[in-house]
This record gives sequence, C-alpha cells and structure tokens, in this order.
Amino acid sequence: ELAVGSVTAPMSCKIVQVLVEPGTEVTQDMPLVVLEAMKMEHVIKAPKAGKISDVYYKVGDLVDEGKSLVAFEE
Repeated sequence: ELAVGSVTAPMSCKIVQVLVEPGTEVTQDMPLVVLEAMKMEHVIKAPKAGKISDVYYKVGDLVDEGKSLVAFEE
C-alpha cells in the first residue's frame, strides 16, 4: 500500500543507510535512504522539500519493489 506523498523502492533491495527520521525537514534532492540491489548502491533522494512523517524500514531490512520507504507530511 502506498502512502500519499511517499517515496518508493525502485526495485527489490536491502536498506544500507537511513539518513532521515520522522520530523526531519528535507530539501528537494536531499538523500533519504541508501539501498543495495544487484551489488550496487542506490541513493534515494527527496522528490520535493518537506517534512518526513514516517520511515518504514531500518538498516538491513529487505524491501520489495514499489514499497513505500518514507512518507512526507501533507
């Protein structure tokens, strides 16, 4: 299920770093989460400025493609 205003995993992956927490104010293109897939790291960046409301995974978690990683306050 996708949260409105959320950032999703582009592929099945493992969480390597979580760079934000609920309440973090972010700017557009600020790194949010670092993923590892197919032995490559991928930095997921904020699509817009705003405040993070939820972080759904922690380091080491396995995530399916299309799952929400973080959500923005509306």
